[in-house]
Amino acid sequence: MNRHERRKQAVLERVALKDIDDGPIRHLTLPPLLVQRIQLLSQTIQGLYDPGDGIAGWLEGFQRDLDPESEVLIWERIARAFTQFMEGREPLLPDARRELLGIALTEELSCKHLSPADAQAFLDALRSV
Repeated sequence: MNRHERRKQAVLERVALKDIDDGPIRHLTLPPLLVQRIQLLSQTIQGLYDPGDGIAGWLEGFQRDLDPESEVLIWERIARAFTQFMEGREPLLPDARRELLGIALTEELSCKHLSPADAQAFLDALRSV
């Protein structure tokens, strides 16, 4: 079963961010190369997602993941799509940037701050990287 089939079978539940507890730190340290990739990632999608506390927040988030390497790969894919989408475009307002993240995480195109064409173009970029 591929990820699209699994996603169709999944039950989605909306939860307020304030109601989500952080998981435990599973990795006291991350490999230096992975840290470099996370630093680049945080700079590339600055404003699209901000875990707080700058790079320390990014690193801590990946330290909590079961498999930080696979999570970094997911975020690198989002960063490549964002870079491709933004090429030649004017900077987006914060609300539109947050909608791009929502598209990346859910592949849903219901947006208030992005045009349907822009939302589809970002999803297309995400699927092509």
